[in-house]
Amino acid sequence: MKWIVRIIAASCISIVLAMLLSFLPQLDVLEQWQNRNISVFNNTKLPQLSNQNLVDHLINIPLHVHVSKVEWNNHDLSLDLSTPINLGHHAVIFGDLRELIDFSLLETSNVKRVFIRLLATDEASGKKQLLIAAEARREDLTLKELRRVKKDKPTAENYLNSEFSMTYTKLWNNTIYDR
Repeated sequence: MKWIVRIIAASCISIVLAMLLSFLPQLDVLEQWQNRNISVFNNTKLPQLSNQNLVDHLINIPLHVHVSKVEWNNHDLSLDLSTPINLGHHAVIFGDLRELIDFSLLETSNVKRVFIRLLATDEASGKKQLLIAAEARREDLTLKELRRVKKDKPTAENYLNSEFSMTYTKLWNNTIYDR
């Protein structure tokens, strides 16, 4: 008689454990919903940049500045942007820089570093001068930092200055860009 009680107890414990284990996937979905994770940390497959599809991806990014040169070399993306010297409000430029960095590091799977140079073009002479140089690394983006940025919603300028390596030339600091 004792063996029947043991079998029933073992069966009940097994059933309860099986039911509890079946709820584990739903707990993950619940946690994602509560944290509202961005897609880079979900199981969605992100595109890989290559020489063949680089232009196709870049033309889909809405920018106010002109992309004058693009290089793809061993997981490093280098972009030269050109703008007239009198473009206007600097928030537009920082917005474009953020768009490019976010695309490169958050919406692709194989870009490890992004180098961006913003060059001012004198329309009369065609001479180009460096205004801003930016470097962003995928390893600099942690889940904790991304959640904080998503929560705090800083301006593009504050986000870029706090998370990435930004270099400003004297020309940038002395230009007529609205501040």
